[in-house]
Amino acid sequence: MLTPAKDIVKKLLAQYGINNETYALYDVWNKELGKIAKKARMIGKTGGTILVHVDNPIYKQELTIRKKEFIKKINDHFGRRIVDDIKIVKKETSAEK
Repeated sequence: MLTPAKDIVKKLLAQYGINNETYALYDVWNKELGKIAKKARMIGKTGGTILVHVDNPIYKQELTIRKKEFIKKINDHFGRRIVDDIKIVKKETSAEK
């Protein structure tokens, strides 16, 4: 018997802790950060912390300076506090894996 694709997707999303709110957070991140979101990509969320990879030190500095502003914008969008912090993480290279 075949399993419907929607059931497989639901199971995978649950397995990785991705719910509707987390999924929507990616869209909100892109909307609220605008052009910066292309250089400061959200790669996940753990607890109340958004994990971000930044391509360039200039964008890392801008994100660090404006972190509180971005957190407030995101939380205002959802109407409650879902983000407490933004953490910049180093992207693994193929040699590090």
